[in-house]
Amino acid sequence: MLGSRDVPPEAWTDLLQWVRLSNPGASADSTLIHDSGLRALTLLDHSPMRDDAPALLAKARLHWLLDQPDPALASLASCLGRDSLQVDALVLQGHIHLTLEAWQPALDSFQSASRLFPGHPDILDPLAFCLQQLGRLREAAPLRAALVEAFPAQQSFWIDYGNLLQEMGERDAALALSMEAVRLFGDRSRPMLLNNTAYLMAQMDHDLPRAELMVRQALSSDPDSPFYLDTLGWIQLKLGEPEQARVSLERARELSPADPEILEHLGELYLALGQHALVRQVWREALGLQPDNGRLRLRLDALDEP
Repeated sequence: MLGSRDVPPEAWTDLLQWVRLSNPGASADSTLIHDSGLRALTLLDHSPMRDDAPALLAKARLHWLLDQPDPALASLASCLGRDSLQVDALVLQGHIHLTLEAWQPALDSFQSASRLFPGHPDILDPLAFCLQQLGRLREAAPLRAALVEAFPAQQSFWIDYGNLLQEMGERDAALALSMEAVRLFGDRSRPMLLNNTAYLMAQMDHDLPRAELMVRQALSSDPDSPFYLDTLGWIQLKLGEPEQARVSLERARELSPADPEILEHLGELYLALGQHALVRQVWREALGLQPDNGRLRLRLDALDEP
């Protein structure tokens, strides 16, 4: 049996990762994971390598995996500046800040890592995400474009770039990108890619029968996704099928009752059916969840006018 000093520091984080992955759904404070993590930390603290950069980085990872961000950041503070692991430490620091929703510190970490290791997807992807969270969409766009160009086989990069273009109001570009991705991946297209493309097509009233086929293909993989059901219901409404749309949208609301977009689409359905009392009810709920939706507020006010 190996003694603790013979075990490389990264082995303990690998062990805890394995414990967590082999117990899906277990929280960080569950007994098995908690005890494994504490044992690993104790062994590291008593190791003659405890002040070496690999050990400090391993401790930071262990604390992070145990949902202990503050001790993780403290361990990283002692590790940063050591050239051999500088990039790894900065990336981990960035991810810890992401879990805390500290967007600017996370951005600073990923930007520093990118200067040391430019072009790496594990750095560019969260860097772009931070910029988006900070509302700096125009700065995130070239990073998203670069990820798609450099790693075209990674579907998530296409999805994220399409979502960003849509957020920027560039629907034509978003739809063209999404359609190209569906063409490229064909039967291997992920459900989210199919749904997002169908949603864009519905927004732009573009080839709605094909959009319906796409979202139904997505639903075949995840029949209880409220987002896919919402897309289907919205398309069905636009195709003049209100009763089918009602089934889809009310099921979407049942699965995700606090989603303002689902509520808004449900209101559109009730409006088409002439059920104004239900329109008012769901749109007021939507405004309670999204009070800055001025467009919906104006529509609700107009509905209330005699």
